[in-house]
Amino acid sequence: MPSLEDRVSEEAAMLCNEFVYLKLRQRGLLNRGRQTAAVKLIPTAATKKTRHQPKEITIQDTVLELQVVSAEMEQLYPNLFKDVFTQLNIRVTSEEVVEEAVTAVASEIFRSGITWARVVAMFAVAATLAAECVQQRTHDHAAFVDRVVRSLSHFVRENLAEWIAREGGWGDMTRTFRGVKEDDSNMLMTIGVVGALCGFAGTILATGKLQDNL
Repeated sequence: MPSLEDRVSEEAAMLCNEFVYLKLRQRGLLNRGRQTAAVKLIPTAATKKTRHQPKEITIQDTVLELQVVSAEMEQLYPNLFKDVFTQLNIRVTSEEVVEEAVTAVASEIFRSGITWARVVAMFAVAATLAAECVQQRTHDHAAFVDRVVRSLSHFVRENLAEWIAREGGWGDMTRTFRGVKEDDSNMLMTIGVVGALCGFAGTILATGKLQDNL
């Protein structure tokens, strides 16, 4: 029987794929024929029903929560989520460059620790990078977008899965943000989104360091 950490890793691959392609559709960069999978997250002791949450949280629920919170991040800090490759002074010349960019930015975001706010920030940045791949690689963007998704999934599996499992799985993120929204209208400030984005902003300023890595 797979461990909770293994399940988290499997679900991460679905979440990364569904979220990135959902954001591409929202930006008009992908046909709408593809549907988000309504797959149930694996129930654990931490995902039992409470007064403030549904009985079962699906992948779709989590993707939609990611969408809501990431949209608020992008609204508050639009310059951080625009022309990211340009801000990093990186040319999208190969899939390897894309993978290194995703890994470097994600590593910087989590440099001072893991929180759900930082997890959302990572997904938002990855979706932005995927969108820029579509815009810059008109004829062969599919492979580049796929590399973003796979790089994001790999980073989660190698660096975040253990922490997410300890928190009770992906459903805990949905419950966390829903609970904050019920208790405080200024959601993003209370979940520490400013801190979550500090690492990303630092990455934008540390272009030279990234270029060395690439």
